Amino acid sequence: MTKILFVLQKINGKEMRILEFEIMRVFDGFGFEEVRLPMVSSGEVREDFTTEIVKRFRHGKFCYRGGVFRISPFGKPEEMYQLGCEIVAKETISYDDISLCAQVLNSVLEQILRVVGGEIQVVIGHYGLVKNIFGDLSDVFFKKNITKISEAVKSGKVDKRYAFAFFKVFSHQDEISSFFELPQDILAFSEKISCKKLFNLAESAEKDYYTGVIFGIFLNKKRIGFGGKYSILKKEGIGFSINILDIFS
Repeated sequence: MTKILFVLQKINGKEMRILEFEIMRVFDGFGFEEVRLPMVSSGEVREDFTTEIVKRFRHGKFCYRGGVFRISPFGKPEEMYQLGCEIVAKETISYDDISLCAQVLNSVLEQILRVVGGEIQVVIGHYGLVKNIFGDLSDVFFKKNITKISEAVKSGKVDKRYAFAFFKVFSHQDEISSFFELPQDILAFSEKISCKKLFNLAESAEKDYYTGVIFGIFLNKKRIGFGGKYSILKKEGIGFSINILDIFS
């Protein structure tokens, strides 16, 4: 709990408070309802807003802010102060929902640039595509393990052209068309993103509930946020979160 309180103290800087206000105003302008969730539930400190929102609310457009505490895969404590939004569908998420998420993200990024400046990049991938094509070898591509990828190609388990497409980072979606047709959810999302975009089809995700388009948000080449299309408790949704502490650290 001490760690979480420390996060909340760090958020008191003037620029942080200004940016928090502006981002929440963006969410409000797009009709998102702000929800408040307890820091501690069933004796456990909150580590993820998305799952909690899907569990507690049937469907709708929700936004949030607050502390998150996680243990990294390397056993290191990680503290975040997240601002984010979720679109939770009644049944299936639509392309209009995906486009809306991209429009909201655009407006949030505009506020970040206005308050702190710098260079923004959105790196777009597709969690489901990697899983469908590579199955048990997916983690090799998520981790960009060139040795194991090479071994898989040499053994004939992976087509060389596919291996190249999922290992390389492309600057434009048209560069991928010679390998295969991009899924429609990537196209619907990327069409509405106006800042610099990169396409990394094997962009990694920390959570395993993602099923489709995913995207990392970078400020001056440092990742400050993440989002994507997901399925939790048989409900589909799409959303993203920004760790405001990463912006100012």
